[in-house]
Amino acid sequence: MQQGPSFDIRTIFQIVQRRKWFLIVPIVLATIVCVVIIKITVPVYHSTATIKMDRFLTLTGRMNQLVPGVTAQNRVRMRDNKEAIFKQLSNQQTIGKIIDRVGMKPKQGQIEKANEIVKSNPALSKEEALRSIMISQLTQKLTLEFAQRSEYFILGSKSSQPKNAYLITKTLADLFIEENLMTELSRLKGTAEFATVQMEHYRVQLQDAEDALRAYRRSMAQTSTQNLSVNSDNLPHVNSLIQSYEAEKLKRIDELNNVETRLGDLNSDIVMFQSNEATQLKAQLIEKISKQAELLISFPWNNGDVLRISKEIANLKDRLRNEIRRTGPRDMQSKYGRSVILLAIKRETIETEISLLNKQVNTLNRLIDLFNRARTTIPVQELTLNNLQAKVEKNRQLYQTFVDQANSARIREALQLTEMKVRYRVIDPAQIPVEPINTDYMQIILIATLAGLGLGVGLVYLLELLDNSYKGIEEIETALGISVLGIVPKMNLGPGAGKKKSLPF
Repeated sequence: MQQGPSFDIRTIFQIVQRRKWFLIVPIVLATIVCVVIIKITVPVYHSTATIKMDRFLTLTGRMNQLVPGVTAQNRVRMRDNKEAIFKQLSNQQTIGKIIDRVGMKPKQGQIEKANEIVKSNPALSKEEALRSIMISQLTQKLTLEFAQRSEYFILGSKSSQPKNAYLITKTLADLFIEENLMTELSRLKGTAEFATVQMEHYRVQLQDAEDALRAYRRSMAQTSTQNLSVNSDNLPHVNSLIQSYEAEKLKRIDELNNVETRLGDLNSDIVMFQSNEATQLKAQLIEKISKQAELLISFPWNNGDVLRISKEIANLKDRLRNEIRRTGPRDMQSKYGRSVILLAIKRETIETEISLLNKQVNTLNRLIDLFNRARTTIPVQELTLNNLQAKVEKNRQLYQTFVDQANSARIREALQLTEMKVRYRVIDPAQIPVEPINTDYMQIILIATLAGLGLGVGLVYLLELLDNSYKGIEEIETALGISVLGIVPKMNLGPGAGKKKSLPF
């Protein structure tokens, strides 16, 4: 038995000639199989987009003072965000949004698989199972590549339809930028909304406090206006006026008692007629006397206004006396004598003068009461006024604080939005792929040919290794230890010789 074949160039050519079909057949078969696989393979298109994540813009010191809370950020390191970006792009919510935006329809195979899942799990609806399958299969078609020392990454998707691959990639890139902008702006929007709500709340409180302060000041002004006629300086004079009016009233009361004594039993029976003219004159007298009392508090008796109103009062009194004499005893002429009628007229006149003196005294007493009440309420009013003013100032400061905070948040939001739009950029947008990634026919055929050739070479080597026959003179001389004197080739003995088995020599 041979230990193994020993090859040289001539031997190799002899083996190739002898075993040529074991080399040709595998190559042909591999090529045929390759062509068949190429024909039945579904082309896969791959669309990609490159997104760059820059650092935030650096703000100057003046901008930092103008917009507190906005500071420069460090450079983004992609390796630190790789896992977070991958989770963000591959979560079910994001994939579901892609399906909805692209308008992807379920395929027949997905529908059948969803029906099988529903059969095994009746609690799950067909729509949920179908959507879960679509999300899972689409997730498997997404690709994500990160650069080693750069600030960008490449995302993409594979599909049998080039337009779908493009739409999925473009939508995924848009969603990534939108979600990051919304996430980073959510804090600023929350701050701005809170500041706006608080600003409106304290604006209402400030307005209410200012209204309360204005109303209280108006009430104080009205009270102070009423108390201007009596003060600490003229209070003794007012008291002396009251005493003089009281003394005059006592005299009139004595006269009234004398007249009533003279009337005797007729005093209760006699009733004077009150005409409209007399009633109007009494009302005018009451008004003039009240005004005279207030003027006498502030001015002396010889003041022009005091003299004028005193003269008007005297004229009204004369007219009232004449009116009483003319119309008062209208119903008494047939019942009483002249002396009784004169006493009744005098009684009516004295009673009118007493009522006017009472009015003057009451007016002065009322002004004194207002003055005394004001002296006790001024400290309370000042304390209340100070409290209202402090409340207004506090609400104004709080309102202005939230106004500044809201304006600052809006400015920060605008700045951050501008910076983030620059930070998240698509530097290489998605394109509709022209050629599939799995149809490099020449490369595939070359690989198949080389694989067939390798298989053929392996088979030839194996056959030669297992073949124990002598294939040359050297092997015979080595095996028998004798020299070969000559070689008798195979002989063609004619047409019938083929039927006989040729014998090896």
